[in-house]
Amino acid sequence: MSRQRRSQAVNKPTMPPPASGVTVRMYKQIFGDCFLLAFRTTDPHQAYYMLIDCGVLDSTQEPERITEIAKNIAEATGGHIHLLVITHEHWDHVSGFERAFDVFKEMTIHNLWLAWTEDPGDDLAQELRTKFEKTVAALHLAVDHASKFAAAGQASSTRAVEHVTNLFAFFGGPVNLAAAGIEDRLSVARRSKTRKAIEQICAVAASRGAEPEYCCPGEGPLPLPTARNAPEVPDVAVYVLGPPHREADLRRINPTVRGKEVYTTASTALTLEVAFAMALQDQVVGDRQNLSIAERELQEQSFPFEERLRIS
Repeated sequence: MSRQRRSQAVNKPTMPPPASGVTVRMYKQIFGDCFLLAFRTTDPHQAYYMLIDCGVLDSTQEPERITEIAKNIAEATGGHIHLLVITHEHWDHVSGFERAFDVFKEMTIHNLWLAWTEDPGDDLAQELRTKFEKTVAALHLAVDHASKFAAAGQASSTRAVEHVTNLFAFFGGPVNLAAAGIEDRLSVARRSKTRKAIEQICAVAASRGAEPEYCCPGEGPLPLPTARNAPEVPDVAVYVLGPPHREADLRRINPTVRGKEVYTTASTALTLEVAFAMALQDQVVGDRQNLSIAERELQEQSFPFEERLRIS
């Protein structure tokens, strides 16, 4: 262990334990989530620290701001995070682990909780990840094609590019793939900045002997996991509320009047892939022969009617 890391490990935390209950520190960013919780323990002088997410969407001050937040977390906890919880893989929740990696790598993460969607051994999680990667690839493709028409002065295409490109911010910012093929796009989707951020912080936790635990809804009540040389936390129970471990339930995204639940995106509804692929409608029919098989499939999804019902 380096001298710097050793000295940080013995720093006294600046965020004291509460007299009762929990203290919640919410960090203010332009757009992002980061919560530091301090729980009362059996030792009135020592807190149990839980960090939930650490991220912010891209901005001109993002690296400086998120690094400042990470340093404050290190000072508040004395360099010890007893439990790190990462809720989901969006840039505004995980960017700090990549942007401020030099700060986090010097800290000790005793326990790491991730959603079941990150579990490499979960079949549904891997199936959803494959679909997600294809969706991101479709997103790249839609932007590239719409950009050509936006450059030609088509206002509708310009708006489409702006709207769709804004979604890239949730995956770590736009990527220029104008000259890339579909396999290159899929490669970028698989190695997104959000994925890199999670992999990096998992490596930091593993270097201290903490392997990730994957949480499923319905679990609980769970006690806060024990941490080395840390006192117990009494009277605290954790319940895992989501995301549901059924693909049909994951598709329920809009409330209904009759069912008071939600519509699904299966069959008749407009899926994200189809919506993003709509930018391909501007691709002239004569150029169809120049499209790859994957691009043709995406273009086909962009039409509201089957080919036999279209009027050319």
